[in-house]
Amino acid sequence: MTIKTVKDIYNHLEKFVIGQEEAKRVISYAGYMHQLRYQKRLDSTAERELLAYYSKKLLDSEAQLPSLREKEKELRAAMMASTGDNFEVDSEVAKSLASSDENMQHLLRKLLKEQTEKRLQLVSSIANLKKQKKDLENRPKYLNTKKSNALIIGPSGCGKTYMIQKMAEYLDFPVLIINATQITATGWSGQDLDDYMAMLYESEHPKKDGTIVFIDEFDKICEVARTSGGQDFNKQTQYCFLNLIEGTTYNLTSKGNQQAAFVDTENLLFLFGGNFQYMRDMEKKKREKQGIGFNPDESHKVEIDNKAISAKLQEYNVAREVAGRISLMAEVKKLTREQLRDILLKAEGNIYAEYNYYTGIELTETDVEEILDTCIRNNTGARGLQAAIDRIVLNKLFLEDK
Repeated sequence: MTIKTVKDIYNHLEKFVIGQEEAKRVISYAGYMHQLRYQKRLDSTAERELLAYYSKKLLDSEAQLPSLREKEKELRAAMMASTGDNFEVDSEVAKSLASSDENMQHLLRKLLKEQTEKRLQLVSSIANLKKQKKDLENRPKYLNTKKSNALIIGPSGCGKTYMIQKMAEYLDFPVLIINATQITATGWSGQDLDDYMAMLYESEHPKKDGTIVFIDEFDKICEVARTSGGQDFNKQTQYCFLNLIEGTTYNLTSKGNQQAAFVDTENLLFLFGGNFQYMRDMEKKKREKQGIGFNPDESHKVEIDNKAISAKLQEYNVAREVAGRISLMAEVKKLTREQLRDILLKAEGNIYAEYNYYTGIELTETDVEEILDTCIRNNTGARGLQAAIDRIVLNKLFLEDK
């Protein structure tokens, strides 16, 4: 597995994503650290397997040594008895081999030499195995790197999902997108995590145990929503994600299937997304009043102080246990008209190039302006580009047929 550097990932995102520098940096870093953690798991598994191999080989080799020594002893005794040396022979095997015949004595010398060499080779092999086993045991262990779970906040249509998909695609990790509004706490009607974990369990991707899980619309379950009994069921829904984030083995109750199924979540990366309009409005007011906030004025710097982020999120009704496991945070900005134009016409894989390739339709400057007007008027951001271009291409195709 080739590790892509954080700059490799960032440069890849630069090709597809216009603006959003802070979010690109955070997502690049999260992806980079996810690679390292995943590689650590592979290396640790390989080391355990190698250590088990050395241990078994060592046991097998040491078990062979006594019989080799015994055979060597018998051959040596037979050799000494055959040459007339005053040597007491106890072994029946040695007595049967002892002979005054020169040819037999020559054969005994040859067998003794071969047996001695075999024993010495085994002794050398045992010493080498012990050294390799000791070196492996003394190898510096990997640090238990914590997951770089991140929260990306900002309006819809600004590229949160797209950036994560492009990052995962570049690193060859599968993506699982969970709509937080569809998850309900135990005891309430609606979908539960089993539905999503079943997708992960049934995936055939070779790196599914390193899936990047994007929990979208997370802000919707951070709003206080109390029942008649005073219970905040949105916060209860947040707790549903804790077992996943903590890296436990998720017990998947297979619906309609009696066979138990489990999903190991230890190596999953969790990225959260949401508008968090209230949080952004409040933080903007604080910045205007104090000149500070969780987003520094210098856009190239990213706040990664886990304690500060945790405390900040708790102010906006994010459960303490969940907030404590989010170590990165970035804000995507509402796209400007010029950025929308670049996304439409200049970004790698842009939608206009695709439509032009398949239909041969070319957009005029008037067409482009109309598309931008539509996206800005409907407040749909880049997400609205396809609908806007579809309408124009559709009309052009019908005009061509006339």
